[in-house]
Amino acid sequence: MDTCLILCHADDRSAVRIYCALRKRLGISKVEVVSGEELALAPRWTYRIESGSSHTELLLADGRCIRSDRVGLVFQRLQQIPLPQFAHSKPDDRDYASAEMHALLLSWLADFPCPVVNGAGPRGLCGTNRSRLEWSALAVQAGLPIRGSELVSEARRFTPSTFVPHVAHGDTGLEDPPMIVRPQDLGRVSIQYLEPVESEIYRLLVVGGRCRGRLPGIEQAACVALAELSGNSLLEIRFGQVRGQWRFCSATPLPEIPPESADFVAEALLAMKEAA
Repeated sequence: MDTCLILCHADDRSAVRIYCALRKRLGISKVEVVSGEELALAPRWTYRIESGSSHTELLLADGRCIRSDRVGLVFQRLQQIPLPQFAHSKPDDRDYASAEMHALLLSWLADFPCPVVNGAGPRGLCGTNRSRLEWSALAVQAGLPIRGSELVSEARRFTPSTFVPHVAHGDTGLEDPPMIVRPQDLGRVSIQYLEPVESEIYRLLVVGGRCRGRLPGIEQAACVALAELSGNSLLEIRFGQVRGQWRFCSATPLPEIPPESADFVAEALLAMKEAA
């Protein structure tokens, strides 16, 4: 089990950077990249259960064969699989095909006996999708300081001069929800008040228990704890300065990996592979 498998969308620059960094260390024959389009158009999937153990085999259109028992690490960045063969089907048929493909991918990724970064689950193929409030709750549990926030059901009931009103919804994005200019005009509408961030956002990466980045007042152990609590081996944690102190703002298991971080991520992935 010595092959590293990268699953990504065709335009994923971060995945390409990690592919190059892994290939530099392992050689071109030890790293495979498979796009979502290639998975969707694969001519054959095989799933066997023998003597209580399972085995999958995927034959791609270009002749490559991906066997689960020959993969030592999966770097997974797929969020959904395009199904071009159903582009002209009825909406109900497309939805059914998408649901079936999602179930197949969940089963396939769960079958790998090696580390899968990040693993699929009911709330996302690449890690667990969480709202910003859920991430904040986990950050507190991990021991990270967070920015102040208030969620109210009526704008007139909470008007702190130091907080900024935002649209309240279950947003899973990294950026703050849209601001509200005149919350007093909205009446009985839910609003999320947030302490304003006074600096540019700082991005800290956690991969396999390793941290890239340091901030005053932020313990790296707490960042690792947040990744563990969220169930993600790879996690980007974003911080901003609030009242002169660094505070947790948001997190994502699907970060953009800049060129200067590619070697760090590759080394951490290989350490996970060797430890498995």
